[in-house]
Amino acid sequence: MDDLDEIRRRMRQRHHHSQPVLNDRQFNRLYRWMIRLMLAGALVLGVGTYMRASGQGEVFTQWISEHLSFAKYQDWIDTHLLSVIPFFHNETTAVDGPVSYEAIDETHFTAPTSAISAIGEGVVIAADEKSVTIEQTNGIQAVYGDLSEVEVALYDHVQSGDLLGYWESAFSLQFSYEGQAISYEEALAMA
Repeated sequence: MDDLDEIRRRMRQRHHHSQPVLNDRQFNRLYRWMIRLMLAGALVLGVGTYMRASGQGEVFTQWISEHLSFAKYQDWIDTHLLSVIPFFHNETTAVDGPVSYEAIDETHFTAPTSAISAIGEGVVIAADEKSVTIEQTNGIQAVYGDLSEVEVALYDHVQSGDLLGYWESAFSLQFSYEGQAISYEEALAMA
């Protein structure tokens, strides 16, 4: 019987130290954070459901698009977060020079080819069948209009020279910076 007791005692000692023990203080701290996280998630879902059901979602979406610069946030994410992950490095080499268009009048332009390329780096904040709006990382908002075909989608990140779409006879190009209209030349100088 003594041998059996000795074996059981040694087995308890071995199993006693093999797994870390979660004490009450650590458990309480973890439990409180999990409850807070679940409450925050429930609150966000509840507010989102209410806004969608009551029609306030459009107002919220409009406020977000007017007050937040997606291009600046995307640039910050690319620089600070994605730069440490090797396969997110987007190393591209420019084949030709900077994008340039020939002016017909103040807002209408032509290009050497039927393809329309982005003048600066940014995020597509609006896109439909005939126009594309890009918020560039330098704060300029560029609206490419009268397109025959659009090749980008909403919230796409575009680099300078990336294909946006195609035009047939002429296309419109309008720029604004901090709510004020600026010319094509001013936009190129700021790029």
